[in-house]
Amino acid sequence: MTLQEALESFIKYRESYCSQATINDYVSNLNIFIRYINDPDLQIDSVSAAQIVAYQTYLRDYVNPYNGKKLAVRSIRTYMTDVRTFFNYLYDFEYISKNPVKKVKIIKDTQRQLAPLTVDEVSAVDRCFELNTLNGLRNYLMFHLFLDCGLRRQEVFNLCFRDVHFREGYIFVQGKGRKERFVALPLFIKDRFKIYLTMLGEPLSSPEHCFKLVDGREFTDNALKDVYARLQRRTHIKRLHPHFCRHTFATSYIFYGGDVINLREILGHYDVEITQNYVHEASKLRLIHYPIYKIDECFIGGCKNE
Repeated sequence: MTLQEALESFIKYRESYCSQATINDYVSNLNIFIRYINDPDLQIDSVSAAQIVAYQTYLRDYVNPYNGKKLAVRSIRTYMTDVRTFFNYLYDFEYISKNPVKKVKIIKDTQRQLAPLTVDEVSAVDRCFELNTLNGLRNYLMFHLFLDCGLRRQEVFNLCFRDVHFREGYIFVQGKGRKERFVALPLFIKDRFKIYLTMLGEPLSSPEHCFKLVDGREFTDNALKDVYARLQRRTHIKRLHPHFCRHTFATSYIFYGGDVINLREILGHYDVEITQNYVHEASKLRLIHYPIYKIDECFIGGCKNE
């Protein structure tokens, strides 16, 4: 089996249970590895641990010709983790007799302590949205679904109007790995959503995605990056991005008395150990009386939805 054939086999297997976004990431990242090897006809059993180690060194030394910057450690870890997942699959399904990644050490992540968003910072972001315009209201809703509901980027992209249950006060979320869950809908978001629906002229039961571009196309990662780039420039909050809003939600939930088991369900985590990280961070922030943004009471003090 060649490298290219092995990649096709791996992708076909992953398509049986992974989201399209995850599949796209695997295809993109693993093709970088295949281009580095520079021999798509190479037999998969011929790939050595030394080649994989050399690939990691190549990633560490790589300089982007457009901005002159090196890859972030987190990006290198992502590329290497995908290579490891790829070869683990080949070994587990007995396409190779030895696993070349077994003894390869992946570069450690940089320990970064990014303080969650504060009350004043969220107020500064909110002032950037023109709520009397369709795009402004759309961007406001997306921001607060990340921040006040803890949704992932793709979960917001996939949200349909029929998934928003106004009367009951919750949204139906199709999460990572097709894991479904229900998340409470804060009253202030619900009220803004109703205005948004009226402006669009969409019925409550519409199967259409909630958030689209001006020309009607699906909202994209690049469009979201543009929105957050503008917000960063206007607020000077450089750490502002969608996943960081979800991070703020989770930390705030624990900070104000929520428990880790419920938070795991709200976030859609498979492993409670991942959720446990927020307990340690919230404890540290309480010691210094950090002015973290407080998420809606429907999560930590009883649901106020009608």
